[in-house]
Amino acid sequence: MQLNTKAHEATERAIGTQMFKIAFSNIIDKATYCEGKEDRNVRTGAVIKNDIMSCINALTYLGARSIYDEYYTTTRRGRIPNNGAIKKWIQRVI
Repeated sequence: MQLNTKAHEATERAIGTQMFKIAFSNIIDKATYCEGKEDRNVRTGAVIKNDIMSCINALTYLGARSIYDEYYTTTRRGRIPNNGAIKKWIQRVI
């Protein structure tokens, strides 16, 4: 799921995406990385990439969950669209 963005944010998002791609591609899977001079917390590039992707996936889930909670409601029949919230969103956008 991709979040809606305002037109004036498109450039900033595109730049951020490109910066991420460059930084992420420079992490070498088999290389070891450490924190500080004492070689504490040594991790491979593959582990670091996995951690980064886990964080991105968690943020995506939180964003999707937030949208789902805003535009759906719980009833005895289960989760159904919240037509009032959807209507307000459409009116705001138009």
